[in-house]
Amino acid sequence: MIQFAGEMPDHRMIVSRVRVRNGRRVAATGTCEIFQTKGELSTLRCLARSGTRSWAVNFLKSRIRPAMTAPIRLGARAERTGSFGFN
Repeated sequence: MIQFAGEMPDHRMIVSRVRVRNGRRVAATGTCEIFQTKGELSTLRCLARSGTRSWAVNFLKSRIRPAMTAPIRLGARAERTGSFGFN
């Protein structure tokens, strides 16, 4: 499992942390872009980097943890935090 976390000002999340498979959380930089079909989450693409490590993730809705599949209201607030996890 991997989890990306950060600020969500719009349809992108600005990644600030990544939790890797062993559960360790590391500071990171990157973005997650949210793609929707008919107002519902369809695909999520994340790119992040921490030191010499890099992660690239592109998952369909069926691969995202169930808690993350609820409809996402984009632009509801100027600054939001978010977290996306993948199995």
